[in-house]
Amino acid sequence: MKIGNSRKIKGIAFVAVTMLLSLSTPPAHSQLALSLKQPAPVSAGGTASYSATIVNSGSANYIFDSISFNLVSPSDIYLTVNSDPFYDGTVPDSLAPLSLAPNNEYDGQLFSLIVGSGTPIGNYNGFVTITGHPDGGSSFDTTQSFQVIVSPSVIPELSSSLSLALLVVGCGIVMLRTSMRSAARRTATRRTHC
Repeated sequence: MKIGNSRKIKGIAFVAVTMLLSLSTPPAHSQLALSLKQPAPVSAGGTASYSATIVNSGSANYIFDSISFNLVSPSDIYLTVNSDPFYDGTVPDSLAPLSLAPNNEYDGQLFSLIVGSGTPIGNYNGFVTITGHPDGGSSFDTTQSFQVIVSPSVIPELSSSLSLALLVVGCGIVMLRTSMRSAARRTATRRTHC
């Protein structure tokens, strides 16, 4: 065999091995997906509750060890994190250590943010990280960004039917007053002609 052919064979073998390695099964933790649902805007003094969908599309049971938060400045000044739903055994529906069975998902509240009463109107950002491990596997982190929108205090809008009812009552009062004034003028005019 020629030296040039030997190099070609080694090159082809290297490419083949590299392709096989790229096709191998990804680590188990890459089969865990976390997505947060954006809550409605909240006013200062309110609470924003974050629901999440956590999907375990793998074949291993996942055990969640902890949840942590990184509030991006100035969020850390105005917001307080409440991670009780994660630690009280309701996420994902078992007692500690929290776990998620293979090919299963959790869809529900994950945490909430308490917005301070003096918080200025604006958008506040942060990150939530869940740390855990598959049964018999090494630890992993799953991180997702979040945003809370602090809006002005909202005065509830009157319903259309209530607005219409108030308009009709208001018009009725105006018409009644007008007719009473007309009647009073006619009575006064009759008295002067007699």
